[in-house]
Parts: sequence; structure tokens; C-alpha cells
Amino acid sequence: THLGHSFPTRRSSDLYYVDYFEGFKTNIHTMTSYKGDVKNFFFKTIERVVERVHKKFTFREICKENFREDMALYTRLENQAFAKHKFYYQREATEDYELYEPMFNILKSENILFAERDGELVGCLMWYPNYYEEGTRSFKITEIGVLPRYQSSGVILGLLNECYKRINGSFDFIESGWIFDDNLSSRLITTRWIKHVHKKFNVYVLNLEKF
Repeated sequence: THLGHSFPTRRSSDLYYVDYFEGFKTNIHTMTSYKGDVKNFFFKTIERVVERVHKKFTFREICKENFREDMALYTRLENQAFAKHKFYYQREATEDYELYEPMFNILKSENILFAERDGELVGCLMWYPNYYEEGTRSFKITEIGVLPRYQSSGVILGLLNECYKRINGSFDFIESGWIFDDNLSSRLITTRWIKHVHKKFNVYVLNLEKF
């Protein structure tokens, strides 16, 4: 049995928790979010690669008229894409629907993008404006999920390119979600365009049997 707890490590108010958990024998898992200039989020240099990807896959936005059904597809893909990811727990379709349904009026169909091949959903990307930073024109890519057998297919580049086409000219900055520091593939694809460390995060795992 174990307990995981996480805290951002940048704010001084959180140092109490950092010092507190260091007093226990914990496993610490570190995460990082990245932030960069949108002008670096540019796909002209790999245009030929993206063209090849578009010959294999089709891309579409979520259909808000069928929001519940498309969210169920989203959940199923996420469960398959992240099945082996650290601390990921399988979700029910109703959970994601209840999570995002309150955002229905502010989410646009372009904020959730799907990649398909031969009628099969193989990848998805979620992004939206950073509602928590007033006065800044930034947006966040919160999730990119691709079925394991397609993760070397280039479909991620296609999804990112589709995102770029929708944000171009509307934002100045781009932020990533939290990425585990030992997730090398996600770090490499992220830091190709989003260069700067934005925030650090620690996850502490305690063995409850010792309490």
C-alpha cells in the first residue's frame, strides 16, 4: 500500500511540504512543465514530414453536437495510450464526461483534436487558452495520447501541426502539461518546440505500512 502526494516546488510557501516529506523514506518522482514562445512552435522546417503524415492519417475536431459520444472515444483512447504510464488509472467514460461537461460552453470544438486511420481513432490532443493567467496570451497543450502501435508513425507531429494551424496569430506563449522527467520520449518531443522550464513538481510516494 502506498500514498502518493505532489506539490509544486517553486513557491516558497510549499517549501514546508518539501522539507516535511524529505524526513520520510519516500520515493520522489519529479515532473516539469515547459513554456516557450509561439514563434518557435513552427512546422515549416518539417513540412515534408507533415505532408507524409497527412497521407496516412486524417484529422478532425471533436463534434460538440455528439459531445458525449466523442468524449467516450477520447476516454477509450486515453486508457489505451497511457495504460503503462506512471500513476495513470483507467477511467470510465462517464468520468471524463462529468469532468469536461462543465467546460462545454467555453471549450471550442478545435480544443480537442482527433487523428484517425481507416476509421480507427489512433490519437488525440487537447489544448485550450490558459484561463488562469490574466493579461497573457498563452495556451496549454494538456494531453497528447497516441495508441502504442502508432507512436513512431509521426502522427504526433500531425496533431501538433493541426493545433498550430488553429492557434497561429492568436497567442504569444505555449505551455506544456506536467511531464515526468524520466519520460524521455515526451520530454524530447516537447522541448523541440517548448524550450524553457516553467515549473517543477514533486510526487512523493510513502509506504503506509510503516505508519
